[in-house]
Amino acid sequence: MHRKFKILAVAPYESLKEVLLQTAKEYPQLDVTVEVGPIYEGLKKLQKYDLSQFDAVLSRGGTKMEIEKHTALPVFKIPISYFDLLNIIKLVEHYQGKIAILTYENIANAARVLCDLLHFPYNIFIINEWHNAKEKVLQLKEQGYTLIIGDAVSVIQAERLGLQSILLTSSAASVREAYEHILNVCSYVEPFRTDTSLFHQYCRSQQETIFYFDRRGKLLYGEDSPGEQALQSFCAHQIPALEKEQQLITQKQWQGTLLEIQGNRFLVRQVPYYFFSIKRMTPLVPGKQGTPYLSLFEPSAPHTLLQGLPNILQLLSPGSWKRTLQLVSSGFNCCLIGEAGTDSDSLVHALYEKSSHAEAPLYCINPLLLKEADMRRLCTDSHSPLFLPHASLYFRNLAQLDDGRFQYLLDELSIAAYESTAKLYFSFEGSEKQESLESRCQQLQERFQLHTVLLPTLRNKGDQILNYALLYIQSHNHMKDTHIVGMEPEAITLLCQYDWPQNLKQLQRVLQKAVLSTDAPWITARTIRLALQEEQRSALQFPRSQLDLDQPLHQIIQQVVGKVLQEENNNQTKAARRLGISRTTLWRLMKGK
Repeated sequence: MHRKFKILAVAPYESLKEVLLQTAKEYPQLDVTVEVGPIYEGLKKLQKYDLSQFDAVLSRGGTKMEIEKHTALPVFKIPISYFDLLNIIKLVEHYQGKIAILTYENIANAARVLCDLLHFPYNIFIINEWHNAKEKVLQLKEQGYTLIIGDAVSVIQAERLGLQSILLTSSAASVREAYEHILNVCSYVEPFRTDTSLFHQYCRSQQETIFYFDRRGKLLYGEDSPGEQALQSFCAHQIPALEKEQQLITQKQWQGTLLEIQGNRFLVRQVPYYFFSIKRMTPLVPGKQGTPYLSLFEPSAPHTLLQGLPNILQLLSPGSWKRTLQLVSSGFNCCLIGEAGTDSDSLVHALYEKSSHAEAPLYCINPLLLKEADMRRLCTDSHSPLFLPHASLYFRNLAQLDDGRFQYLLDELSIAAYESTAKLYFSFEGSEKQESLESRCQQLQERFQLHTVLLPTLRNKGDQILNYALLYIQSHNHMKDTHIVGMEPEAITLLCQYDWPQNLKQLQRVLQKAVLSTDAPWITARTIRLALQEEQRSALQFPRSQLDLDQPLHQIIQQVVGKVLQEENNNQTKAARRLGISRTTLWRLMKGK
């Protein structure tokens, strides 16, 4: 049983829809969907469909001409027959007034033939583009014409200018003619489309990207999306090499993946064609087994509440932000130094998104999970993102590395820098070891072309704190469809006078608690006061002087376990219950395993 051909018809006027649907019942081989709308209205309705599910589009006049500009599907026309024209011309034979026929060239020519044969004295005018109709109708009105016969676009403009009008309509016979034409063409093309579809399915089943070119480098088959165009261009540039050799195999780093590209030249009736198959080879994959230290940040990630807000440099030092952008854009790597909570991550993300490297992902390196073998692989493996074109790597908070591992990473990176063109970002956040911090920054400065930024703090920045809070509330309203309009004056005072020892991250936490616990239009002083008190209690539980966050993660965990055991008088059962773990896990953490 042959499948039905799916047709999307766009009728420029309402009554044509009924004619299309009724006539379609005579053609069981066709599955017809009908929308109504002239020109751009019809085009908008067309765009809500997945056109890959249709075999053809059917329309008329200017609507057809506009649709043809926006789809690769065949667009068939609904004709206006001599009989259709004759009915309308005879209808106005005794009209008392000046008549003009204003339509597209093919219909105008048919109308002219009829008028000449039957000696009708009507003047016929042509519109080449639908947007010329208004000007033409205005000219006809000025010339004394009172009745306009034409397509939907001419009739619409005539009615707007207060002229009488008659729409040129297509009869059921004209619609049948269009359906017959569609049926004949689609039936002829169907075997070829089936062959092509099977070929596409085969290509997809091979999990390969495939391109076919002719001898001029014109793409005959393959994905032509913006993401594939650079890869397509690379393959096209290999065609001269295939003129000499019938086959070639090469490799290329491409958006975090190593590609194997195989090219072949085939002769069809003595005419050469060029086939390229592209396979993805195994790269260093972020987050997979063996690379837990590696994660991705991509601009295409879903939008979050904080993404539209300024980073700490934009908020507190716009001049420094502008200079940093300029230097990073001109080729400098970047090192950020700040107190706890200054959120260097967001600043790096913002710099990356505005850089010329944003077409490829930003690879984020967690130094706590980085072993020496990982460092060596990262800096020497040809599959490493460090050697990808337009790569960006962010080494987060290097203060967490001990001196030995920091020096090893620095040495390996320095060697890799001779072959790598990657953009490098480094951060040191929350470190109290000033002497060690200065030494590390100096070593980075000596080995890489580096711009160092000292991140400002929120202390005594009342106006900027208020500005940020208002922007945060607006962003929350937009993302969560809430309607908070502001804060009580006392709430503003509490925010502006607080010391913010953990800077922007702490301000974000307090604001998040405030907006989530607010049902009224205003955030109250009580809400802010409670959120600040929670922050103070949290700081008292593990004061900075007792918990050293600059040490490796396993040592931090051991220190926390030791602190809880001490407070529970070394009762392991109570300590495990308080930490929410088993006694076995507690024993393992105590041993550093």
